[in-house]
Amino acid sequence: CINTGNTGNLQWTSKNNQLYINNNKFNMKGLSWFGFETGNYDLYGLDKHNADWYLNWMVNKGFNAIRLPFSQAFMTSSSNQAKYLRFVQQAGQYGVLIMPDFHSDAAGDWRGAFWALDQTTAINTWKTVASLLKDEWNVFMADCFNEPHDVSNGQWNQWTS
Repeated sequence: CINTGNTGNLQWTSKNNQLYINNNKFNMKGLSWFGFETGNYDLYGLDKHNADWYLNWMVNKGFNAIRLPFSQAFMTSSSNQAKYLRFVQQAGQYGVLIMPDFHSDAAGDWRGAFWALDQTTAINTWKTVASLLKDEWNVFMADCFNEPHDVSNGQWNQWTS
């Protein structure tokens, strides 16, 4: 897990081909925890154990990062947004970093087409997520869209201009 001391801040540095956080060598060991991007709208496994049980297990096994997928449909609900935020904060209490992952448009549609996304809606979804998580110390990167396998390099220009 990540130790931020009393500041809650992450100071990233690099030297000799190694990343450091707050002057401590950083080697990421992460996993994906699915559920928010599915029709379940909750993390898988919570019917067996609570989130604290899993977070303790992760930390005890040396994990320090979670890829946390969500669907665009999931993020349209303020109660779902609150659920996502609560988990990010809970992971932060364990020193676990979070990578939000825009996994799909519709819940459970893990093969959804990137090219079929409405650009304005997708950008607004990220604005919602950014606003939701902007103050969370443990959000350290983002997966803009899961495996955009159906897009050619030339099509990226419409999203970057």
